[in-house]
Amino acid sequence: MIDPARISPIAKAILAKIPLPNVATAACPLNSTGSGCLVATNNFQGTTKFIKDTTSFDVKVDHNISVSNRLSGRFSFSNQSLSQAPIFGVIGGPSNGAFSGTGKQRYWDVAVNYYHVFHRR
Repeated sequence: MIDPARISPIAKAILAKIPLPNVATAACPLNSTGSGCLVATNNFQGTTKFIKDTTSFDVKVDHNISVSNRLSGRFSFSNQSLSQAPIFGVIGGPSNGAFSGTGKQRYWDVAVNYYHVFHRR
C-alpha cells in the first residue's frame, strides 16, 4: 500500500472530485473495495448536458432566359455551435461514450447552374 503522505495534494484534490461508483454488479456491490472491484469498469452512470445551436438558411433563384436556356443559383449558410458536458464535470471524462467538449462550424456553399436544351431542326 502507498503511504498517504507520498500522494501529491494536487492528485488528492482531483481524485476527491471524481464521484464514487453508482452502478453495482453481482461481483461488486456499491462502493465495495473487495478483491477484483478496483478495476477499470463501467461502474458510474450519469446524465450529461448536450447543447446544439444551429442557424442556417438557403436562397435559390431560377431565371428562364428563353425557352431553351435556364439559369439558376443557390446560396446556403450554416452556423453551428455545440457543447457536450463531460460525465465528471470539471474533472472531464467521456460524455456517455461520445464527444466531450465544444465545437463551432460555419460554412457557406454557392452553386450556379446553366441549362441549355438542344432542339432538332
